[in-house]
Amino acid sequence: MAFLLDDDWDNDPRIIRAGTAAFGLYTRCGMYAARHLTDGFVPSEVATTYGSREWAAKLVDVGLWKIVEHGFLMPDYLDRNPSAAVVLKRREQYADRQQRWRDKQNGKRVSNASRNASGNAAPSPPLKGKGTRMRAVPEWCRRCHPDTRMFVGEDDSYYPCPDCHPERAA
Repeated sequence: MAFLLDDDWDNDPRIIRAGTAAFGLYTRCGMYAARHLTDGFVPSEVATTYGSREWAAKLVDVGLWKIVEHGFLMPDYLDRNPSAAVVLKRREQYADRQQRWRDKQNGKRVSNASRNASGNAAPSPPLKGKGTRMRAVPEWCRRCHPDTRMFVGEDDSYYPCPDCHPERAA
């Protein structure tokens, strides 16, 4: 998760009064809060690990932090950043959408019934094209990518497999 700040946030009078070092502490702790979904809560151990007590006191003095039990709270955090509940809901929605896509893709894959005795997919039928017929895909050589029948050359370019690509050199 990203910690979001306004691009003019460094000109906020509170930031200017706190100073550059305290702003660095504020930013690092904001990233901590975003990563751990704490809704702006920063444990005191984290704050003193990332910066000094003086910097934390400056942030409290200018109103960027509030002292709470076991740490500090960033009162402006939820103005620009999504809450933990929103982030978790989005993650669940993304996971559901991705699972539906995977299920759809799995339905398109070659079924076990169409595999031959060696476990490889049955060769595809010859394709029609401009009066010529293309060869069926030969058995996979197991040295290239199974779907594309391409391999990566020494120059990091992709090339048709010379052993099993349907359009390999004769």
